[in-house]
Amino acid sequence: MNIFEYGSKDGIPVVLFFGTPQRGDVGAELDKHALRHNIRLICPTRPWYDDQSVSPSFDAVTVPVLDYLKKQGVTSVHAVGGSGGGPFALHLAIQGPPKIVDCTLLASMGLPDSFVKHVTSPPTLELLKVFERRDYASWREKCAKWGLLPDLAHGAWCDFITFFDDLPKMNREIKKPVYVYQSKNDPNAPMESVQELLADALNVEWHMDESADHISMANDETGQVFDKIFASVRIRSYAANQLLQPTTVGGP
Repeated sequence: MNIFEYGSKDGIPVVLFFGTPQRGDVGAELDKHALRHNIRLICPTRPWYDDQSVSPSFDAVTVPVLDYLKKQGVTSVHAVGGSGGGPFALHLAIQGPPKIVDCTLLASMGLPDSFVKHVTSPPTLELLKVFERRDYASWREKCAKWGLLPDLAHGAWCDFITFFDDLPKMNREIKKPVYVYQSKNDPNAPMESVQELLADALNVEWHMDESADHISMANDETGQVFDKIFASVRIRSYAANQLLQPTTVGGP
């Protein structure tokens, strides 16, 4: 698995999964935001984007990420996932404790049946029709018409296979806190499917934010929603470290 790092080398570790179809090197666009909030940004590329022989599954992503964190000596990390990266962040947060502190979902994809029912984005609806037939050749043809490179088209195909085949069967009873940044009107991230995705979560904090919308994020060069997420991680990390500091009772 190819993993890219940005931000502060000695900062607060955050594993960020990008959406479909994106590689981890997209994280370069967030380097200044990560530096501003003292974030060590760790951005995995799901392995099937670079190696078409890899069979898609959540474990094929989570296992090498946890191995990477272990080799890097990272003992505490926050998981973040945007759009199609959301379910991968959730899986990491479920499988990774005690290393994983919490999970943040941004305009995330939710359970596939509900996603199909409520999504309204025309391009996504077109792709879903092709995927429903599991017609890989037609999928590649459709993506090529939109100018998507073959490796990214293959990566998106494998993402969808993981979503539709593995996500409904996944144990989603996450005990760690989950922070959701969501727009009520995102045509590519229906809130209903995310609510169903988190139905078994024990602690969910919702941040309804119109900047947490696919179109708004695409048009926002300032990256304000990531600033909000990184700031929140920094504040939580600082508060946790303060609680862990030993206190002295009495005088010298």
